[in-house]
Amino acid sequence: QILSCPDPISMLSRFGSKVLLMHACFLALRVCSWPLLEVGIGKCNLIGLIGVCAALYLGFDFRFSSLRCQMDLLALVLLAVGSAFLTEVVDFYNHQSLLESTIFTSANYIEILAFVPAVWMVHSTVKKGEDWSSITAAKESQASAFFAFLVAFYVMEDLFSAYRLGFNEPFGAVGHIVHFLLLLDFACFLLAHIYNPDKLSGSLLRWWGPTQHWV
Repeated sequence: QILSCPDPISMLSRFGSKVLLMHACFLALRVCSWPLLEVGIGKCNLIGLIGVCAALYLGFDFRFSSLRCQMDLLALVLLAVGSAFLTEVVDFYNHQSLLESTIFTSANYIEILAFVPAVWMVHSTVKKGEDWSSITAAKESQASAFFAFLVAFYVMEDLFSAYRLGFNEPFGAVGHIVHFLLLLDFACFLLAHIYNPDKLSGSLLRWWGPTQHWV
């Protein structure tokens, strides 16, 4: 739905920090629980946590004092943890300890909810008919930092995982690859919107026709 916005880059500048903070939450949980159990690839989690902190600081000028304005994310994290706990309590086939399984499932649930702030903000903005125009240097920097982290992280998260699954779980491997390709396509579209909007506009117009021209 972000593609229907007249200025998706301005929209990204609003939800980008929230999406990155959600990634920081589940990566911090993975890193802190690493001595107890490994969720994903331990070293990749640590690299990802450093990367998301760098993206927040350099791209969005985020400071710890800004956390007071992110209480909606706290509600999402608590929802994920609470749901994970209930899931593991009723899972009669779970052979791990309740603590380990709850940490594992919580990290996965928080990752699943990581893009919910983006979906919610885009939906509410389109519904209200709000509009922001003008792509500034700050927004360019935010978009670059946002996608630099996401693409690099999901190379580790998706492509490495797909390689590890290999022929043992082919459908899981394919799912990781498809997820990465969708993310890469989205990143290329928005970055092209910043750095070459006229060419992108003309290409979409030739492909879809004037009635479906989004940019």
